[in-house]
Amino acid sequence: MATSSWTELTNAQRREDCKYYAEGEGITGKAFSNWATKKFGIKVNTMMISRILRKKEKYLIADLAPQEKRARKLECEDVEKLLYVWFSSMQERNVTLTDALVTNKAKGFYNLVI
Repeated sequence: MATSSWTELTNAQRREDCKYYAEGEGITGKAFSNWATKKFGIKVNTMMISRILRKKEKYLIADLAPQEKRARKLECEDVEKLLYVWFSSMQERNVTLTDALVTNKAKGFYNLVI
C-alpha cells in the first residue's frame, strides 16, 4: 500500500509564504519551494506554492484563523454536530457507511433542526 505524501500548510504558514514572495523579487519557483521546505520542515512543492500565491490576497488578510488548514464554512452547525455523533456511533458498531446513507441521514437531521 502506498503512503500518502499529502501535506498542508496552516494559514499562518501560507501568509508567511506570501510575505516572503513579496520581499524576494524575481525568486524562482524551485528556490521558493526549497526555502519553504526548509522553513516549515515539510515538503512544499512548486505546485503548492503556485496555488498559495494565486490566492495571496486571501491569506494576507488578518482575520484568517492562523492554525486552520482549511477554511470551511458550516451551513448548519447543529446538523454537523448531530451527524458527527451519529457517524461516531455507527463507526463504533462497525457499520459500513455509504455516501448515500450519510447524505440521507444529514438531510433527515436538517429537516429535524429547521
